[in-house]
Amino acid sequence: REIEIKDTKKNYFGIDCFAVKYPKKKTEWLRRMVTIQPFLQVMDLYGIETIHSIIAMDYEVIALNRLRKYCKKKHIKLIADTVEWYGKSSLPFPMNIAKDIDTKLRMEHLYPRLDYMICISTYLRKYYEGKVSNIIEVPGTIDQNDEKWKRLPSYQGNAFLTIGYAGNPGVRFAKERIDWLIEAVCELNEEGIACRLIMAGVEHDTVEKNLPHLLQNEQYLKHIQYLGSLSHMECLQMIASCDFSAIVRDDNRVTRAGFPTKFSESFGCGTPIITTKSSNVADYIIEGLTGFLCDEFSKDSVKRALIKAAAVSREDLVNMHRHLKQNNPLNYTKFNDSVSALLSR
Repeated sequence: REIEIKDTKKNYFGIDCFAVKYPKKKTEWLRRMVTIQPFLQVMDLYGIETIHSIIAMDYEVIALNRLRKYCKKKHIKLIADTVEWYGKSSLPFPMNIAKDIDTKLRMEHLYPRLDYMICISTYLRKYYEGKVSNIIEVPGTIDQNDEKWKRLPSYQGNAFLTIGYAGNPGVRFAKERIDWLIEAVCELNEEGIACRLIMAGVEHDTVEKNLPHLLQNEQYLKHIQYLGSLSHMECLQMIASCDFSAIVRDDNRVTRAGFPTKFSESFGCGTPIITTKSSNVADYIIEGLTGFLCDEFSKDSVKRALIKAAAVSREDLVNMHRHLKQNNPLNYTKFNDSVSALLSR
């Protein structure tokens, strides 16, 4: 039975939220791409006259254009919130073609017709500057006052360098090169630099299928630890206990346009980051204070960053964790003024 959207209302952190059914059939996907009925029903619930602005995050192009026309007619401000520039879709045919066309039309043709935009990255902001009249940049942020961050254990340090990774690296490490991370950790242990890698969300079978030689590597068996699937809170607890977290992503249009959630979450845990130069994460890395930046996208560069991290004293590690807890540059309050200015224009 189809549930009416008004009956899905729930309140999270003081915000009313409504849900629509996730599409499974092709007809459901097509309807989602063209209809704005869920928006209209929620607005009717509150009264059209009470709506000041609508923020639409990566909304499908046909529906977004219909919403644009509706908002113009009703004198409601429509703000595009763009957080991705998707690569080629992996959906089954013909939905993959529809998705790719949707992305192209939305990013290149519809967004420039809007008056207001929030961009998650410097790449997107620069792309739309001159095309959209009112535009701000807000990276992935967290609410440091959220109870979950307060429930995390305080950092105690580790006997030797401990790196944490949580996520899905993609098929054959297409999204994140944890294979380089694994091999770099193994090589450092062989060279007498003690370190270990703890991973959540990654299955050892998947890694070993692609890297069968690791099964003969004594350092791999000793110093790479798989935790399997964990809850989000358990992942945060693991990252909070590590000396550093790690993000090894290529620098391409998809990664430049987005901003890794795990980056802001690691800062929320108080954990500095070893990362490659994807998106504009380099803006938030202060060497030796908030993490270490790989100088290029290669295994050797990852290894060099790990060597720097291994040289940090226990006292300095404690100070790095304390600094991020007290001075998180990605706490959402840092961007309140720019969002307020956009809403008041």
